[in-house]
Amino acid sequence: MDQRELDDLLEFLLDPLVVRDEKLRATLRARWREWQLRHAEPARLPQRPDRVVLGIDVSASHGLDVVLLGVDLRPTKIANLRVDALERFISEHSPEAVAIDSPPAWARAGRSRVAERQLARLGVAAYAVPSDGLQTRFHAWMRVGFEAFLAAERAGYPRYVDGAAQHTALEVFPYGSAVAVAGYRPKLAKARERSDWRRGILAQAGVDISLLRTTDQVDAALAALTALRSLNGDRVAVGDPDEGVIVLPVAELPDGGWPLRAA
Repeated sequence: MDQRELDDLLEFLLDPLVVRDEKLRATLRARWREWQLRHAEPARLPQRPDRVVLGIDVSASHGLDVVLLGVDLRPTKIANLRVDALERFISEHSPEAVAIDSPPAWARAGRSRVAERQLARLGVAAYAVPSDGLQTRFHAWMRVGFEAFLAAERAGYPRYVDGAAQHTALEVFPYGSAVAVAGYRPKLAKARERSDWRRGILAQAGVDISLLRTTDQVDAALAALTALRSLNGDRVAVGDPDEGVIVLPVAELPDGGWPLRAA
């Protein structure tokens, strides 16, 4: 089917005589557009350079959004994958490092890890990772992330703990990475504003953002940028290596955390 036929099919399924709620129809159309953006790989991707890194955004509802980023800061592959396809994807593309927007495991005890508590002291709020037995339905995406780390390990990329980042799988937090790159925390309340700000930080860092269509692709690209900078020595790991560290793309952390200011 071409695009027009797909759109006609959608409108047929959303016949007002069948789906009477206009708000529901509008929501389904929006979700349809999001699905098309997520699964349509750009046709103008540049030729892959010799070295690439892989950034992965994790979701329980729509799988993994992945961005292969070259050392020239241009995406060479943008895709949406099931987690059971990740091991093969990594093996086929052989990135220098893998960065995953998810914890690799539950906390050892309590309702959060050392990593989240250390980020909080820097002024950056991250989703708390509880210990096993304290999860809710919200934490389903973390289980997908655990599977992603296992897939990376099977492909030859063990979980990053410390030292060199080459051929490891790093836990990253795209918003935290954007704050670290920008050097400040933005005063933004709305999710859309925060997404646009992260996109802008990517552009300021030199990343070609023209082919990034969704917020999840932006976050995957931020993960990839974190991996690339980590390879070049700009990395700090916060947290306890025994339960998971979050890698930030800076050489050192600011005393007292990052300032809060208007974006």
